[in-house]
Order: sequence, then C-alpha cells, then structure tokens
Amino acid sequence: MNILEKFSLDGKAALVTGATGGLGAAMAKGFPEAGAVVVCHARNKGDADETCAYIDGLGRKTAAVVGDLSDKDVPLPSGIFLYFNKVLT
Repeated sequence: MNILEKFSLDGKAALVTGATGGLGAAMAKGFPEAGAVVVCHARNKGDADETCAYIDGLGRKTAAVVGDLSDKDVPLPSGIFLYFNKVLT
C-alpha cells in the first residue's frame, strides 16, 4: 500500500468550515483529490460557490452551506448530509 492509499478518503464526506480562504480553502480543495465529497461552509454564498465550482471541476460532489458559526442559535442544515447519503458525527 502506498502513502496515498493510506490517506484515501474514498466514500467519506467532509464538512469544511471557512472553506473560502486560507487553510479552509486548501482543505476543501484537497479533500476531493483524496476521494471525499465536500460540504463547503462560509459566511458568504458567492465565496462558497466559488470553492464549490473548483471542486465541481474535479468531478466531485460538493455543496455550499452559508451561515455564521458564531451564532449558536443557527444550526447547520442537517439535510445537506442526506444529499450525500452521509452522516457526520
């Protein structure tokens, strides 16, 4: 088994917060290359859509979720994970 196989994310889903800049964007763009589907979270829909467009270009499933994580009264939509047939805990 080579090193890339050890880090394979085939069949996995990732929720990446801050997916539009810095480390978040790097992870959101890197996880699909390892096989994962990615839910991109951001505070700005346009920025989230831009990251998702990059992932779409890789031929991977993706979706954007917009919201402010500092507001504890606004949960992430749980239905987004049903779209991918995945449950994240």
